[in-house]
Amino acid sequence: MSWRSAQSWGMDARDRGQVWA
Repeated sequence: MSWRSAQSWGMDARDRGQVWA
């Protein structure tokens, strides 16, 4: 569900990996 949160934030793939790793 972390990827959904990342998309909501509008972050890039690399940022999503760092934040929701």
